[in-house]
Amino acid sequence: MKLTAYLLILALVLGMITGCAKTPDELPLDEPEALEPAGEPDLPVAAPPLTPEPEPEPTPVTFPLKGFCNGEGVNLREGPSKTAAIIDIMGENTVLDLMALQDGWYKINLGGTTAYVAEQLITLGEPPRRHNMRWAKVNVKQTQLYKNPDGSDRSELTLKKGDIVKVLRSIGDYLHIVYEGRLQRYVKAKDVEYISAEEALAEPAEATPAP
Repeated sequence: MKLTAYLLILALVLGMITGCAKTPDELPLDEPEALEPAGEPDLPVAAPPLTPEPEPEPTPVTFPLKGFCNGEGVNLREGPSKTAAIIDIMGENTVLDLMALQDGWYKINLGGTTAYVAEQLITLGEPPRRHNMRWAKVNVKQTQLYKNPDGSDRSELTLKKGDIVKVLRSIGDYLHIVYEGRLQRYVKAKDVEYISAEEALAEPAEATPAP
C-alpha cells in the first residue's frame, strides 16, 4: 500500500512539472533594440579653385640699343644664317650697336657695315667692369693684331709705336686688348709695355689700317 501511494505521489509531481514546463516555441522572444540611424559622414569641403596670377607682359625692346658678346670668338656674319660668310670675330665683352632682331639674329652696325650675330651670343646692356684692367703702350715701330690668341688669324689692323690699348688679360705670349673703345683683338706681349692710367689717358690710342 505504501509503495502504491508513493508511486501515485511521484506521478502527480511529474505531471505538475511537465504541465508547467514550456517548449522553446512558447518562450517569449526578446525584441531587438531599435538602432538609431547613423548620421551621414562629414564630407571634406572642396577648396575654392586657385586663380592663376596673370603673367607679366614682356617689356618691348626698342632699337637701337647696346649689347655685348657673352663669350670668346663671336662670329659676325654677312647675313642672318650660320652659312653666311664671316665678316669679323669678336672677343668676350665686346660692345655692339644692335639695330634690330630678325629670326634669332641681331642686325648690327659695324662701323657703317651691316652684320649679323646670333641672339644667344649677345647679352643686352653694358658688360661688367673689369677691376684688373691695365694699360699698355706699343714699344715697337709696328705690331700686327690678331683675332685669335695664337697668331693663327691675322687682323686687318696694326698698331704703331706709341699707340695705347687696354689690356684685359694675358694668354700665353699674347695679350687680350681693347682698342677704339670697344673692338677686341690680340697682340704679342713682347711688342707692348705696361703704363700707368694717368699716362694712358693723356695719350689716346689710334689704330692704323694695315698696308
